[in-house]
Amino acid sequence: AIGIGLQPDLVQLLEEMGWQDLLASEDFMNTSWRIGNNAKVDEIVRTWTQGLTTQEIIDRLNVRSVPCS
Repeated sequence: AIGIGLQPDLVQLLEEMGWQDLLASEDFMNTSWRIGNNAKVDEIVRTWTQGLTTQEIIDRLNVRSVPCS
């Protein structure tokens, strides 16, 4: 589970995943939009996680203080 409740958490997650271009997206940076388009958000995260173990994901996100378990 990855918990992105705050904007700084989202920024850290996007930077870790290599999706910095989404930081310029008004839609993606809008919490309401992300909730309404959760499947799109999940697909982006799923793409990033496919080549990593759960522990690798947790380790990388812990370094950036992104809530996860």
